[in-house]
Amino acid sequence: MIAENQSINNHLVLQRDEFLNYYIKGQMLAVALCKDRTRFVQFQGLSRWLLRKKKEDKVIKLREIRDAAYLKANLEERKIKLTDENETYDRENGEMTQFTKDGVIIKANMERL
Repeated sequence: MIAENQSINNHLVLQRDEFLNYYIKGQMLAVALCKDRTRFVQFQGLSRWLLRKKKEDKVIKLREIRDAAYLKANLEERKIKLTDENETYDRENGEMTQFTKDGVIIKANMERL
């Protein structure tokens, strides 16, 4: 009977050791899974942040392009206005030059008389 009890006891000790090894391996796998899921969630958050940042940058760049287009249109309009004014001043300057030349001729003619 003692040998039988010893045999049963040895068998139970082996089972206990085997189950303990399975338990330890399971705990190690659980820790590895937690680390893996943590890393996955971190990278997923980073990926979402980068995607959102990219979209925000795109919106900002589109606004800058729109603002630059408005600025360009305003500058072109001002350029046209200034060109028209310059043409008017050139024409008026030409008329004034002609008046000056006419005045010189009139003065010369008056002095001759």
